[in-house]
Amino acid sequence: MTEIITKDLHLAAILVSYGSQIVSVDKKDPKRQHFHFDKLPLYVYICDNANEPMPERVNDLAEIKSYFISKKLFFPPNFLDCLRSVKSALFAE
Repeated sequence: MTEIITKDLHLAAILVSYGSQIVSVDKKDPKRQHFHFDKLPLYVYICDNANEPMPERVNDLAEIKSYFISKKLFFPPNFLDCLRSVKSALFAE
């Protein structure tokens, strides 16, 4: 199984909002923390051409990153709460 690791805080919050769990946060380098996840979500929702969000099956983190960067990824309503929880995990002792 491939490790699921990201250093992007907002991408980490997206993964949490789609149901992934943070397993650990690597804080060895204070400027480059890495979030480790248990699994990828099976589906994310994609918005294309102002249509309704459609479910899209994902196979790896690179796919989710490409949707995120291209601004096609739908942010679930719980995203802000998930962002707060990821920040809490980052600053927890």
